[in-house]
Amino acid sequence: MDELDEQILQELLANGRITVTELADKVGLTRISASRRMTTLLTESGVRVIGLAHPAVVGLPVMAHVSIDAATPVQGLAERIAQDHRVLFVSITAGIMSLIAEVRAQNHEELQACIEDIRNIPGVTHMRTSIYTDLLIDILHPAQIKDLVLDKLDLALIEILRQDGRTSYTTMATVLGISTGTARTRVLRLLDSGIVKIGLTWRPASQERVTRMGLGLRIQGTAAELVKSLEAIPGFTFLASSIGQHDIIATVHGTDASSALRTVDQVRAIPEVIHVETWIHLKVVKEEH
Repeated sequence: MDELDEQILQELLANGRITVTELADKVGLTRISASRRMTTLLTESGVRVIGLAHPAVVGLPVMAHVSIDAATPVQGLAERIAQDHRVLFVSITAGIMSLIAEVRAQNHEELQACIEDIRNIPGVTHMRTSIYTDLLIDILHPAQIKDLVLDKLDLALIEILRQDGRTSYTTMATVLGISTGTARTRVLRLLDSGIVKIGLTWRPASQERVTRMGLGLRIQGTAAELVKSLEAIPGFTFLASSIGQHDIIATVHGTDASSALRTVDQVRAIPEVIHVETWIHLKVVKEEH
């Protein structure tokens, strides 16, 4: 990936639905060259352009972070946990625990059932759970959920964007049996209102390109007071307040271990942070948004 590719990624990060013509103007390429470069990035680099909506928008308002220790080889265990549709994220980690999973559920009963199912898998020896109370930063920042009024068509469009944030209006219209104009109007409303954000993430198979570090914080005071200090530190792609093992759970992305560690040191320097537990994501087995 060269400097021009990095520029294209930055433009996609700023506007995941940027047109090829707009992209060409911004990076100084012909339309054909810009299209070819972007297509190559999206097919070969592991980058995905997706739409992200707050979990509550898609009917999954209850979220939990689950740390799992194991007495068996973890690859097979991680793959088995990943088969559960209630588990949206599974990672093999280096740290106190062997695996990290993220569960999203319709209610607390479904969350409890999922946690019990994981606990009963042979090889699982110990689990620690923290329930998210507020999603502060997600990989694309959280969507708005205030005054939320969505119908079945909105939800269908959101699901298409979750799979591919650059899906054309014509394709959406064909899939859903609506006019292209309706698809465009509805999607622009979702984007303008902040219900859906479009941005970049990486396919799990390409995660070795980046260093991903998890942090579990114990703090003094409230998470709301601390979040402004944390948001000023570059590198966070996930930040949530929680109840349980940790007061705040965060994820830091870095181009290498050194950049991730610099972020962690900045967190440790905040007076309100009284304890930091860290883990490295060695292999992301499943990641859905």
